[in-house]
Amino acid sequence: MLVEYLVDTWFRGATDESLISVLFASFVGLYEVAAYCASKGAVASLTKALAIEWAKFGVCVNALVPGVFRTDLNAALLDGTERGKEFLLRTPMQ
Repeated sequence: MLVEYLVDTWFRGATDESLISVLFASFVGLYEVAAYCASKGAVASLTKALAIEWAKFGVCVNALVPGVFRTDLNAALLDGTERGKEFLLRTPMQ
């Protein structure tokens, strides 16, 4: 598990480390992707819990919520559908 790896790696005398989780669907409900949203919500909760637990080790845990990034996999959705337009409306920097 990633968290176990990070604990083993970082907490062997390491200080001033950062862990950033990237999530968007943890704050915004998305249509027909409930499992995806649930997994992102879990990452958001894990981020909060690790921020509290790992502060004593000097590890700063943050969340980054950038919105949608256009990729080859989602370009057709973003550029050619009403749903894609909705995504882009919620994305601050396009």
